[in-house]
Amino acid sequence: MLLSGKRVLIVEGHPSVREMLSNIAGSWGMEVLALSSGREAIERMRGDNPFDLAVIDAVLPDMDGLLLARQISSQGILPHILIISRIGERIQRDDSISGWLTKPVKPRLLKSIFVDQISPGSGLSQNPPRQAPVHLELASDLSILLAEDNPVNQKVALIMLKHLDYKADVACSGPEVLASMKKKHYDVILMDIQMPDMDGLEATRLIRKISGSSSKPYIIAMTAYALEGDKEEFLSTGMNDYLSKPIQIEDLKSALKKYENIRKI
Repeated sequence: MLLSGKRVLIVEGHPSVREMLSNIAGSWGMEVLALSSGREAIERMRGDNPFDLAVIDAVLPDMDGLLLARQISSQGILPHILIISRIGERIQRDDSISGWLTKPVKPRLLKSIFVDQISPGSGLSQNPPRQAPVHLELASDLSILLAEDNPVNQKVALIMLKHLDYKADVACSGPEVLASMKKKHYDVILMDIQMPDMDGLEATRLIRKISGSSSKPYIIAMTAYALEGDKEEFLSTGMNDYLSKPIQIEDLKSALKKYENIRKI
């Protein structure tokens, strides 16, 4: 198994969460070091036996989790750092972070992200795929907002939309989505589920609260780590459709065409 024998550092101040994460990683055959504070983590990182991954709570008893991630990253000794946070906690975008999760953490989702970090290519595409031009007679006046914080994924999505004769504005976070909506009406929002300061689910809930019945955007979820039952959760939150990452242009075309058909009714 890919994760067996890999070393993971878990830094979590809450005992029950720390124990849960440790047990989960241990069940995959990983070597786990679970600590309760950032200072402990800094001390242990000075050892000779390096870690493959780190999972750090955004709010630690003695320091900010992002500050710890930056300190570890600056030493160049740990390539993959994941931040976990509660829904609504603002996590600043930072190059030291490989990814993030919101609590409660789903074991299968955590495993998928671990595998993706250790074996690039099994999840998010790191290189923009080469796409053959596609020409469709879709509505050129469709107003689209792309909610995606990853620059590579932004570029890929915008290229695909261009092939489909569409343009889109870009928002890098949930708050940016809400701010953009105050300035302009959008017919469609391509909403990434995992965003650092407000995830796509929370952003969708707020959009549904503030949008009038005549101006509700069509929200399409995007995620690289879909699990059984997640699509139902997305729809129950107020999303209208779902796309799995890495996004395929034919799937994007179908999703937009579906909205076009609904709009004609």
